[in-house]
Amino acid sequence: MLETGNNPIKFLIHVKRLAEVNGEHVIEKKVEELLDDSSPNKLFSIALYGQDPTMMELAIKKGATNVNIGHNAAVQWAAANNKLSILKILLKNPLVDPGDNTVDGARYSRDERNDAIRRAAQNGHVEAVKLLMKHPKVDPSAKNNFALRHSLKMGHYKVSELLLNDKRVRESIAKEDLIKLMKKLFQDR
Repeated sequence: MLETGNNPIKFLIHVKRLAEVNGEHVIEKKVEELLDDSSPNKLFSIALYGQDPTMMELAIKKGATNVNIGHNAAVQWAAANNKLSILKILLKNPLVDPGDNTVDGARYSRDERNDAIRRAAQNGHVEAVKLLMKHPKVDPSAKNNFALRHSLKMGHYKVSELLLNDKRVRESIAKEDLIKLMKKLFQDR
């Protein structure tokens, strides 16, 4: 096994240093070494913990099935923190549902779902919001247009504009409220 023991951070630092000195092919070799004593799921967890998209991708290629770990917490975290490379990897995987939140296997109601886009919008992450809006399981109007309301409240007008250009958002807002929102959007600029 590795001289880093069970410490995932030490493992990531070790592999990154080896890759810097010896080239990227070392990552694959060390991953194989880890997988001799472990599983792709453990590797994915280690990669997520260390925020390492290259190792995440390798874990997925090796068969990791825990990409929706922690009730889709990985995709929510990536969206909230604008980790676009990780978000792209996760959104490509059919096991990930960025519109779903569950607790102990029980689904939330429609209005409590879509936490990933709500967090990305609230934090003003334009590119993360764009990526999430393309996913068929994401509803940007969830929780009474939380994403739109909070992007406006926080002054993230590019995100607000993106959301207002989405048919699902526009159709969920009463005409009078839409006019107020549009005025606020253009007034505050």
